[in-house]
Amino acid sequence: MLTATQKVVFEQIKRFFVHFSPAELSPELAAFKKRNFDKDMLDSLRFPPTLSNKDRAFVTQVAVELCLNCEQVGSGRDRFTEIWQDEIENLAMYKPQNYFAETIAKYDNAPIRNDDFLPVDDKSVIYFSFSCEDAHGDVQKEQYDAAFAEWKKAYYRNKFKINYDTPGAVNAVRNSYIEGLQWVLHYYYTGVASWSWFFPYHYAPMISDLVDLHEVPIHFELGQPFRPFEQLLAVLPPQSYVRVVSGAI
Repeated sequence: MLTATQKVVFEQIKRFFVHFSPAELSPELAAFKKRNFDKDMLDSLRFPPTLSNKDRAFVTQVAVELCLNCEQVGSGRDRFTEIWQDEIENLAMYKPQNYFAETIAKYDNAPIRNDDFLPVDDKSVIYFSFSCEDAHGDVQKEQYDAAFAEWKKAYYRNKFKINYDTPGAVNAVRNSYIEGLQWVLHYYYTGVASWSWFFPYHYAPMISDLVDLHEVPIHFELGQPFRPFEQLLAVLPPQSYVRVVSGAI
């Protein structure tokens, strides 16, 4: 199984491999090469430091299986993962005829493991910037869109227990978030809009889902502020409630 990031990475490596491979390609890979031929493709493929350690290991794994050279270039934040084809000593010439077609098919047909592609590590998010702008070859827009869609579904499923494919599933999250922005603006420019309003989630919606904002109903009821001891009860751990003076409320 692959993560959505690894699927995008593999598509880049696949294009690079079929472009430079000295081995005889299967009819399917030859057709893929013809469809994706790029006369300006560089003789090495470089992945940025923003790849996670897991994804760098994945690049190395795929490179080894496809008889490509792989090396970590630089260090720290400037460490790139670079792969290239060795034209002098290439092990691809010694592989069985169907080896590469079967290896590539294995990754082509691998299911995407959505639950592994979460924005826990912001390196995964930064990676998308690279995907669309890398000077060593742009990822096709549809590949980026597919990876982003999988990431978004996993985000809502794991953070909100929401099925993103259900029409209107994120509307409640979006509406509450916009209400929160309005509450803050009202507080700083006018005063408290509501003493009882609160944001009922631990995470924000994706900015790409902040659409149709004119449909968001904004209505606040002013209510009454909490009394001091009620505020204490709201912020103290449950085990500490006994510290509130008995009978003060």
